[in-house]
Amino acid sequence: MLLLVITSLLTGAFARCRGVTLGQHANGGGKRCTLGVGRHGINVFRGRCPGNDHLSHVRVRGNCVVYLYQHHKFQGKRWILSGQNKGWNFGKCFHNDAVSSLIVVDGGCQGAILSQHSHTNRGAHCKLKAGNYRWIQGVRGCPRNDHLSKVRNIGNCKTTVYKHANFKGQSWRLSGSRTFTGRRHFANDHASSVRVQDIGCRGVVLSQHGYKRGRWCYLRAGNYPWIASRALRRKRCPPNDSISHVKTFGNCKVYLYQHSRYKGRRHVMQGMNRGFRYGKFFKNDDISSLKIRSFKTPRSTTCSRRRAEVPEVPVKQE
Repeated sequence: MLLLVITSLLTGAFARCRGVTLGQHANGGGKRCTLGVGRHGINVFRGRCPGNDHLSHVRVRGNCVVYLYQHHKFQGKRWILSGQNKGWNFGKCFHNDAVSSLIVVDGGCQGAILSQHSHTNRGAHCKLKAGNYRWIQGVRGCPRNDHLSKVRNIGNCKTTVYKHANFKGQSWRLSGSRTFTGRRHFANDHASSVRVQDIGCRGVVLSQHGYKRGRWCYLRAGNYPWIASRALRRKRCPPNDSISHVKTFGNCKVYLYQHSRYKGRRHVMQGMNRGFRYGKFFKNDDISSLKIRSFKTPRSTTCSRRRAEVPEVPVKQE
């Protein structure tokens, strides 16, 4: 588990959302402001931010998923924007001057870029979304068979490279939001098929006091109808009504419930390698059951036309 946690921490910093900038006019002109991860109601549309129903541009820093809502309290028509260091203007992406609330969360796997060469941008290269690719030469723009030298994961991804077509032969697993090169991480020019997967949630640490203070335990995605069950006591989980801190590893969505069997008041938290303390996110010593889910980037968004998108901001290669 220690290796799992260390890997998650090292790669999670590059896969998280670092904020979203809202602009009054296209391409970020006029009034603008930057908001962090969280739920933002109609009250944020004042001061430096564009006014209510005055949003025309959105730009994300890091790997984010943004849900825009037509009305306050996250109601009405919804638009989904997903990407890393990318901007969108109104049009296909969302209606102009029609947004009153929004939710910003950490994104999942945005895809993997396969390149023919490792130290230059020349040669063939392509971007693959999460999925299975039995023969990469058959994908438009990708390097030819046995010509792969670099893989760059964008977001919370695990890319498995196979020596032969149809996922056969020797394989190499490349996990995390970073760049992998031939000879160092996999056999250079010896790849014929690829799988790109969204890692999702690795697990959650529940602590009685601060992070890993008092009784604490590590739980994977699943349903836990009573925190004081015999199975969770063996894992040294906090007693009933004793949780004060929640830490996610990977991109997790956690539902905390006041009573056993998922009853009573519910608190929802979602994030990539993020910690949540009592007070702001949930009531201290008042949790009896929980559900842990993997959060993955939505397969479809409301913005698909290239003309509506603003080019990505150049970022330094890891």
